[in-house]
Amino acid sequence: MCFALFHFLQVDRLRDKMVEKEVEVETKGKQVTAAQAEKKRAEAELAELRDHMEIKDRKINVLQRKVSTHYISWSSSSGVCGDKYTYSTQSVEYQ
Repeated sequence: MCFALFHFLQVDRLRDKMVEKEVEVETKGKQVTAAQAEKKRAEAELAELRDHMEIKDRKINVLQRKVSTHYISWSSSSGVCGDKYTYSTQSVEYQ
């Protein structure tokens, strides 16, 4: 009879440990899911920022090409505001 009681108590303790471990596994699973969602959000934000940066780089390249091929200078005939201005283009090289 004493052996049966001892065995019952051991089984009860093992069940309690098993329940604790299941709760721990569930908690860790929720943490992993939250971390994966955060990672996906961060990756999407990074991709969006890279796209914006690529667009800005293209715009800069276009403007640099325009500046390097044509230099715009405005010159006034008398230097007074309101006078006629002339437009000229010159080649410019950057080093």
